[in-house]
Amino acid sequence: MLPAEHDNSSVDKCKADAQCRAVVEGQLGSGAFDIVTSSRELLPLMFALDASHDLVELVRTRYAEDVAAGSFEFPSSST
Repeated sequence: MLPAEHDNSSVDKCKADAQCRAVVEGQLGSGAFDIVTSSRELLPLMFALDASHDLVELVRTRYAEDVAAGSFEFPSSST
């Protein structure tokens, strides 16, 4: 089980460093540290904002041979 207390040291260090804070707020928007309360929340937010991290597309390309061999089908990539 995870401890009840979250490790905020990475977030606190970034908040205190002007360059780190500027980079994070540049990616997540002004006030990003108001919604990020722990270091565990920061990476998923940054990951979700990058359109190139489409899980279905990553699986489709990484396992293309397996998909073809098994005659699997993926949902349409156009949404």
